[in-house]
Amino acid sequence: SLSLSLSLLLSSRPPPTPPPTQTMSLGSSSVCGCTGVPEAALAGCHVGWPDATWVLGVEPFGNEEENDDDGGAEVPDMSLDPEDGLLSVVNPTDSFRTFFLTLGGEHGIVSGHGSLLRQGTWRNEAGDVAPCTTLVLVLAPRTLMDIGYVVRCHGQDGQGSADDPCDDALVVGDVDLYSDIKDLASLPSVADVQAAFAHPPALDSGQCLGFPLRQAPQEDDAAATPGNPEFLCSQTCFGCFTHFYPGTLHAVDLACPVGTPVVAMADGTVLEVKVDNNVSGIHASNLFKWNSILVRHEEGGGGGDGGGDGGGGG
Repeated sequence: SLSLSLSLLLSSRPPPTPPPTQTMSLGSSSVCGCTGVPEAALAGCHVGWPDATWVLGVEPFGNEEENDDDGGAEVPDMSLDPEDGLLSVVNPTDSFRTFFLTLGGEHGIVSGHGSLLRQGTWRNEAGDVAPCTTLVLVLAPRTLMDIGYVVRCHGQDGQGSADDPCDDALVVGDVDLYSDIKDLASLPSVADVQAAFAHPPALDSGQCLGFPLRQAPQEDDAAATPGNPEFLCSQTCFGCFTHFYPGTLHAVDLACPVGTPVVAMADGTVLEVKVDNNVSGIHASNLFKWNSILVRHEEGGGGGDGGGDGGGGG
């Protein structure tokens, strides 16, 4: 669902104080924090779970009695203060909520640590490439998150630096801010993640799964060359970037060059082929678009009737 609400709801609150730098261990919370994604795979993407330390702050939003005092006014999902550029998100519900936000390249975000968040790039259907900053935020029920300060910058080079200084003057109407907001019934617990990695499911006798990627052909070779190529696992199962939904919990992402051959992990039947997506990059509107091949494996091939291979094209 696309939801974008800019208001002055939070403008009367005093500026938040940046939190001290700290690291939360995996076992210090009942809800899984950001795991399963190497930093190299998040260029321009910034993940903020309830224990994030780079945001300005997270606090309780209030209770029903306090909200009733506002005359029953609908609470906006987001707030951008035109005075100081403070960007905040609110979850007034009793369930977890995710915010996938993308800020266009002419604007940047100063984090709770006082630094400009690094930018990345995205490509639209026409093939145009542009810089942007993407935020993946997970809010617990009835909480408010002050993310950072939106600033207008010129000469962004896609690495989070600016050739020219940022302007203090901010025109809210000029901010290119896209949002995709989703409710979640629950999130994986720390116990779920620890159990999945400590005790991976064992394969029955006779089951054999192959690796789904092959080394890409060389420029002077029409066929894939032999060898043992290495691919970055850009997100494991239970990854905090996008693998916390019921349909993606057990997905694994592998980064590979364009032209890398994708093969079936075992014998089976091709059920579906999707090749109509041409977009790529970190824009929130692209994160759940991909090209794929769905395969139902034969009995003994690793997946039975419920198994499948998917090839992402984002």
